[in-house]
Amino acid sequence: MRYRVHIICFMLILPAFLLQAKQNFDEYPSRRYIILSEVSEQDSQEISRKMEILYRFFNQFFHFPDPGAREKLRVRIYRNRMSYNNYLLSLINTTRNGFTYLHYGLPQRNELVGFISEDENVQKTLIRQAFIQFIRYALPNTPAWIREGFAMYFENIKITTNYNKLKVTYKQSENWAELVRKIMQRTSDRLPITINTLLRADKAYIEQYADTFYPLAWGLVSFLIEIKEKQYNRFLWEALADMKKKNSYEENVNAILQHALIWLDQKKMGQDFLSFLKNINTFQSLIDKGILLYQQKNMDEALQIFQKANTREPSNFTPYYYQGIIYYNLGDYIKAEQLLIKAKNRGLQQDLANYAFGLNAHAQGDREKAIRYLKLIPLESMYFAQGEQLLTELQQTP
Repeated sequence: MRYRVHIICFMLILPAFLLQAKQNFDEYPSRRYIILSEVSEQDSQEISRKMEILYRFFNQFFHFPDPGAREKLRVRIYRNRMSYNNYLLSLINTTRNGFTYLHYGLPQRNELVGFISEDENVQKTLIRQAFIQFIRYALPNTPAWIREGFAMYFENIKITTNYNKLKVTYKQSENWAELVRKIMQRTSDRLPITINTLLRADKAYIEQYADTFYPLAWGLVSFLIEIKEKQYNRFLWEALADMKKKNSYEENVNAILQHALIWLDQKKMGQDFLSFLKNINTFQSLIDKGILLYQQKNMDEALQIFQKANTREPSNFTPYYYQGIIYYNLGDYIKAEQLLIKAKNRGLQQDLANYAFGLNAHAQGDREKAIRYLKLIPLESMYFAQGEQLLTELQQTP
């Protein structure tokens, strides 16, 4: 019976390998990766460059040695989602909407698999799964809070081209931040799970408490990286140093608990973590808070909030618009105009921009400029009536 079971298993696995062999994949080796690709050479080289820059970005935090020549990380790229999902069906009997890291325990078989797409959500899965491939190469049995927490922390980074060079910039994930805010609204003044439980979480625990685990793993990594107190930064770096490639999952968890965590005041850490989570803001929550402060005529605090929102979404017009309106109310019309121009250049609705420019020019005493802007507001605009009223007053004024 044992031989029969082995033969059946081999027959089940064999078609996946035959499928790979029959397909035409070109190889594009780089310093740390081998790209197996059925797309164009240009697209393949672009993916290769992106993977290399992601590796370097990740490794700023971890300082792992590079893979050896025989251990380069494999990335398999399909030309479309259908081909990609057919491959996944042949291996793991499921389909995915984005990239997937397949970990078999054998370096020559482990691979990151995906397909060509400019979709933002697909790109996030590429970054997240690329990190999981990166860390599981160096530490196959990384505790889940580190593996998933960092993967989520990094997933929103932006890779842009600047003078033919790829550039990586970090940007907070609005989705995870919002989930944390919702969790904290429910739990009020306590952590939904303790830090100790978060550090110990295994596959069974995560499957049962996924809705809480993933946002808090993201939150814990964010806390340890961004908090100003050096003891927490030190805990993170010691936790990373305590893990070993040959260790089992439990051995790596215990190494962290018995060394990196032991010298910390865990009660204070829990309180500080709670405070950090309660103060997490999304871009939209900052905008809402700023508008409320503006409506309450608390201009100084409103300005600070909108300036903070600027750093989250530099290309969004909303913070610039409200800062312009605040400076208008404060009587600094030159500053108001500068900020309104920035808002307009970032997509502020044209009719609203013309109305705001008209008001600001009128406040400056520039009658002709105000009339010129107000005349640009079309009849069908929701700002026409207000603009027309001011325009009539200006035109009746000598």
